Amino acid sequence: MKGIIFGLALLGCFMAGEAMAEFRAVSRREHDIAWYAQIGAGAPTIACDWYDGHRHGPDPKVGRVGSGRPESVPRLLDGGIMYTCVAGLLNFVLVIDLLFPLAAPRTRREDE
Repeated sequence: MKGIIFGLALLGCFMAGEAMAEFRAVSRREHDIAWYAQIGAGAPTIACDWYDGHRHGPDPKVGRVGSGRPESVPRLLDGGIMYTCVAGLLNFVLVIDLLFPLAAPRTRREDE
């Protein structure tokens, strides 16, 4: 149950960031340093990066393929990048917590 709750929270955080940035927060070409934090989210990052590559074409400075005009920058792009990075990095923390749980739970007598 704990894993489902955390998974939904991470996916919600990631998708909120993407929605805030109008689905431009994840881009290996435009935000290469942030992408390394976002990749911790896994499959959603890869899917959004694939979508960004097909939507914006091979050159990140040019807008849609064939338009020849630059696109405007979403107002909440920085916030969206931050949300997706937090989701990716928090997933790393949760995986470490899963791999290295506490050896033995504390009892009342040990606390006193």
